[in-house]
Amino acid sequence: MSGSEFAAEPAVTIGGTEVEVIRSREDKILVRVPEDAAAGTATVDVDGATADLEILAAGAPVVLHQSATTATAGQTIILVGRRLNGATVDILSADVSVATMDLKGRRRVAYFVVPDDLAPGDYTLVLTGVADADAPAPESCPLDLTVVAAGNPTITSADPSDQTPGRGIRFKGTDLGPLGHCRVTWKDAQGKVTKRHGIANGFDTVWSRVPVNAAPGATYDIVITFKDGGSTAEGGEFSYTVGDFPDPVINSIDPTAGPAGDLVDIKGTGLFAGFVVPTVEFTRDGVATEAKVVSGYGAFRGEDETLIVLVPATLEDGDYDVTVTAGDATSNAVVFTVTTLPLAVTSMKPTSQGLRGPRRPVVIEGSGFGPVSEVSVTGQGRSRSIDWKLAVTWDDGGDGPPLMGHILYKTDSQIVVIPPGAWFDPLPAGTYTVRVVKNPGTDAEESVAAGTYTVE
Repeated sequence: MSGSEFAAEPAVTIGGTEVEVIRSREDKILVRVPEDAAAGTATVDVDGATADLEILAAGAPVVLHQSATTATAGQTIILVGRRLNGATVDILSADVSVATMDLKGRRRVAYFVVPDDLAPGDYTLVLTGVADADAPAPESCPLDLTVVAAGNPTITSADPSDQTPGRGIRFKGTDLGPLGHCRVTWKDAQGKVTKRHGIANGFDTVWSRVPVNAAPGATYDIVITFKDGGSTAEGGEFSYTVGDFPDPVINSIDPTAGPAGDLVDIKGTGLFAGFVVPTVEFTRDGVATEAKVVSGYGAFRGEDETLIVLVPATLEDGDYDVTVTAGDATSNAVVFTVTTLPLAVTSMKPTSQGLRGPRRPVVIEGSGFGPVSEVSVTGQGRSRSIDWKLAVTWDDGGDGPPLMGHILYKTDSQIVVIPPGAWFDPLPAGTYTVRVVKNPGTDAEESVAAGTYTVE
């Protein structure tokens, strides 16, 4: 139920019977309808505020989403809900049935086609489920459908109005159908044509993407052609101006300090303008050194875009201004300090395993583990050795030497390591001290305890 100013613990009744409140907040309440509630209209009371609720018979189809409430004859209507398989749809005009057909599809998604001979007007849809041996076929709540006369396909607007190349766009209009695949043609002022794939909902919407090679700020004539041969050119011209890429902005760099040759994450907006690899530079005293962009990914669910960058190995200790150049624009500068951090461990997880495993990777967080660039692989085929200039050991406190873990990945602030042992030669039960050893076997060797690890 949706509303406003609901109490933190509301009292809710349906048909005079108090019901279980599953979850509540100021604008929504989720309750459980009693299993013995009779089908029909019941009054819902929430702390004195009332509304009517239509309770369906057990097994009745439930429609949660209807693809279109306004359609033309011959258009496909998609329904999403529950218990839709095997149901029939009855089209009523002034409570008189004018057409009945079977839904096609599955339990949760089904569809029907508006009859070709259905006259324009307002109709009511009623879904009837599969009849039970001891009860009549249950009916759904009524749905509304307005049938209009078919006209020429026409684009009336686009959302967003200033989308950048390569991004999604939604065209709105009338008679944009039939349902399914279509072709969106972009024609520039010089007559060059670029074609993109689109999906039509069969009536008023087409989803597509702005061509990757579209010029920001340029205006294009848009024509959508449908699989039945219809085209929006019949309904008039529609022009669209492609938006400009936003200037790059750095919001954060993580970590803010570390050794040359290590990885850092740069987060911000506008970091991928023009779909080319951006240029990242570390500048000090007017001298800029370009860094290698290892990877990156775009914004997801409102989060920033991210670049994973390798700090140039040639940099000396000190503060550097880090900038990103994407397209013709350069971002603000953030400071990164090149320095050797002290060897330290702040966390380790997990801290235990069973006698026969599973040997889950252990993640050790801290600092001073050494840059990711300190990796060399030698040998060919299956014979190779990796010198991480780092070791992670498991020591049971006995007379034997500590056991060596297998490092999968490391940066200056993180180590991912597989504990020693194997299925045929498991790590013996007991408690172990895990240590991170830097520069093992040299005069510069140093180590720090990461924590205790238990094999049970």
